[in-house]
Amino acid sequence: VYKYYTSIQIQSGDTLWDIAEKTMTSEYDSTAEYVDVLKEMNGLTSDQIEAGQYLTVAYNDTVYRE
Repeated sequence: VYKYYTSIQIQSGDTLWDIAEKTMTSEYDSTAEYVDVLKEMNGLTSDQIEAGQYLTVAYNDTVYRE
């Protein structure tokens, strides 16, 4: 399994917790842990996000990409 990163655009009504639940990989023990990782990866100091903002998220794939 390989780890990759992508950028997603936040839509109206999205929350950091909802995004974390949808994108969390198996290496994390809880959504709360992954929310903290997302905040650190994106330089966020709170859980507040806004529509139109971009967020970097990690994902796993079995395909190797160069």
